[in-house]
Amino acid sequence: MKLTDYPSLRILIPFAGGVLLSSTIGDTQISLSLLSQVLALLLIVTVLLLFTCKKLPRLYGLSLWISIFVVGVLLSCYNNSKVKVIWPAERSLYSGMLTDYPVEKEKSYRLDLELIDSLYGGRNIILYVPKDSAVLELSPGELIVFRGVVKEPSNESMENDFDYASYLYRKGVSGTLWVNSSSWKVLPDSFALSPLKIKAVKYRKRILDMYREWGLEGDVLAVVAAVTVGYKDELTDELRTVYSTSGASHVLAVSGLHVGILFSILSFLFPLFTGRRDLRWVKEIILMAIMWSYAFFIGLPYSITRSLIMFSILALCRSIGRENSSLNALAFAALVILVADTNAIYDIGFQLSFSAVLAILLFEPRISELFSPENVVIKYIWGIISVSLAAQIGTAPLIMYNFSNFSTYFLITNIVAIPLIFLVVFVAVLMVLFSFIEPLRDLIIRLLDCLVNMMNSLLSQIANLPFSSLTIENLSSLSVCCIYISMIMCYLYLTRKQTSYLVRLLFVVACWSITELCIQLNGASLCIFG
Repeated sequence: MKLTDYPSLRILIPFAGGVLLSSTIGDTQISLSLLSQVLALLLIVTVLLLFTCKKLPRLYGLSLWISIFVVGVLLSCYNNSKVKVIWPAERSLYSGMLTDYPVEKEKSYRLDLELIDSLYGGRNIILYVPKDSAVLELSPGELIVFRGVVKEPSNESMENDFDYASYLYRKGVSGTLWVNSSSWKVLPDSFALSPLKIKAVKYRKRILDMYREWGLEGDVLAVVAAVTVGYKDELTDELRTVYSTSGASHVLAVSGLHVGILFSILSFLFPLFTGRRDLRWVKEIILMAIMWSYAFFIGLPYSITRSLIMFSILALCRSIGRENSSLNALAFAALVILVADTNAIYDIGFQLSFSAVLAILLFEPRISELFSPENVVIKYIWGIISVSLAAQIGTAPLIMYNFSNFSTYFLITNIVAIPLIFLVVFVAVLMVLFSFIEPLRDLIIRLLDCLVNMMNSLLSQIANLPFSSLTIENLSSLSVCCIYISMIMCYLYLTRKQTSYLVRLLFVVACWSITELCIQLNGASLCIFG
């Protein structure tokens, strides 16, 4: 494996590093001006070095990396400057478009609004209103006029160490406020301005209403809604706990697994021009158009966006008869998402999705080589095990850091859940396709009900096994970085068989151990003398 073979990865590494560094920069306005000047200087130097790259190739490459790094910092600072707003201290009049259905809270309703022609900058805010029957009649796309004092996101009401303000900023939320019933109203005839994303939210709501009309309810409705349209609000806390403890949360997220299932179904249903190589691109375009429409319909989550970018690149290469690296396609997908939204790098879904696929691409071939069964059933099970192990290698540090637990029976879970979730998605698609034939639809729904209940029951039994989940506390971000660096060194040592990578691995482990020991000793001394 050489970095020069993966141009997208070579661009992604410095760009992502710049995005991460931007979070440590304070005044974004000063930073934008300074970074623009630095970038202009670097680009001039890079262009000059381009003409002498034959003599100074390393210097040219370093200059190009630094330029991409600064672009990452600059773009991230620019995006943050649009979100972070200094709101007026006095009551002001605002108007905004409702982007989703009202969410019920303990004492109020939360309205997600996109501001219209804001004089102060900022696009998205959260408006809290008293519980009222009029709120339940609101639909996405309606324009709401309100008067109040918008406040910047803060951590004042947070009892734990969760940085709620940064979380809202990274979600594009510039402020929050609460108003009474007399301080807001809905403008008439506001649906005419509804953009496509609002219409997608409404269509998803119609699908959920149809599911209920067809007889889906309870946990069955919750699982089907999650795996088909990405709607997880129907999931109960108990069901979420079962999937989390058993290590099956990933099957509820619409991701590469679901994209692969849907793509297989569509390929079977649309065998168009399969016999002619010169027209194969027509089928690829039709399938990708359907898949991208579906992704847009469910809100373009990072997991499915990543999968579809990779699928699109590979489909393009297939249609023109050229090969493409999956690792290069993965890096390109990450780069596209980060350019569109630099804050995506802080999203746990983005992190888990890309780390899982990267680990599968790197480690799964090595793991699968350890055992070569001839029996078809054992070969299938071993395939699930090898992919699960590889994905767990990539995501375990992030899961332990963010959720402080580790599912010990994840292999058993995946052997059970992956075949069942394939059947659930397949049968759900059949339910929609044959919805106009009521007797057949009812039969399919009964089958779907049995499959989902079977999966929930098996996962519940796995979650109730002894030591099904281990609690991992106080895992620092430094430890997570060291673990991933150690994984990279292990992979390079296994692929290149060079002792230098083993020495670097031992050096990283030694530095990590010494740093953690110093932190522990420092904490102990503070407890003694504090």
